[in-house]
Amino acid sequence: MSKTFNALKDLTEDELKKKLAELKLELVKLNAQRQSSINSKVSSQIRKTRKDIARILTILNSGSANLKKKTVENKAKQKKINESNE
Repeated sequence: MSKTFNALKDLTEDELKKKLAELKLELVKLNAQRQSSINSKVSSQIRKTRKDIARILTILNSGSANLKKKTVENKAKQKKINESNE
């Protein structure tokens, strides 16, 4: 699931928030698996998931101006598409 920083930067704010929620849920599941069994793969997956969460939070906290701009642009594009379909 590990994504690069540049790939995450291209996502909109809504997409990043959705991905963040998914990763947090995955982290809870992985922590439960780690408690129930000893598996080195689970520990490495937890580490990767935590890093992905940190990447997303970094983008959300530092680049809010760019994210808002992309979100507005995407909404405008979606509105044009909806108008042309009608």
